[in-house]
Amino acid sequence: MDGRQSPSGRGSAEGLTPRLPKLVNFAGFRPSVTVGLMTAIRAFALAAMLTVSACATVDPPPADLPGEVIVYAPSYGPFCFGCVFMKLTVAEDGRVWIEREQDISAKRTRHADNEPVWRTTRELITVTPEQQAAFRSRLAPYRPAGRRTLNGDDCSVMFTDMPGTTVSWRTAGATDELIYDFGCDPEKWAAMRDDLETAPGLLGIVMTEQTWAATTRIR
Repeated sequence: MDGRQSPSGRGSAEGLTPRLPKLVNFAGFRPSVTVGLMTAIRAFALAAMLTVSACATVDPPPADLPGEVIVYAPSYGPFCFGCVFMKLTVAEDGRVWIEREQDISAKRTRHADNEPVWRTTRELITVTPEQQAAFRSRLAPYRPAGRRTLNGDDCSVMFTDMPGTTVSWRTAGATDELIYDFGCDPEKWAAMRDDLETAPGLLGIVMTEQTWAATTRIR
């Protein structure tokens, strides 16, 4: 009630009559306010669900995967701040674990400005036998007997600001590993670099041109 008096000044019943529509109209707005509140709550809940879904991850690959397992781990160059470390674990049965590790600390202008804060997420996909065979065939010519490193003193020409990749072939009790820095004799190893770069695409995994080490980049 707004405290106004009737024209006679005594607050008669006749004086209350004009105020009734106002009370009814005010009450009539309450459902719309409630609907708006419920809509906002639903929107917030949906956003929360999407956020949880985006951050969802799976368990790491089992240590005792049968058969031959290929672990494919690109690395970025020294000037790629905010990039994402990425690793593929490819099992013989077609399962592929995609692991991404990214620094989610505050954006920095120098690498030593603050300590990194790492977040790891994983997803599991399944590829076809044809994709699996193509991926393994693409990498097979570069499989060493044991461990081979192409980096630093192993090169006649070395560019120190390039990305690279490490590929491991793991079977029961044995591991063969290739570690290649793309700055090592780039003309000599151009064909190998091309094959290493394009191998993930055979599994349907697209790597960016901007950053060899990741499918995403923190902006």
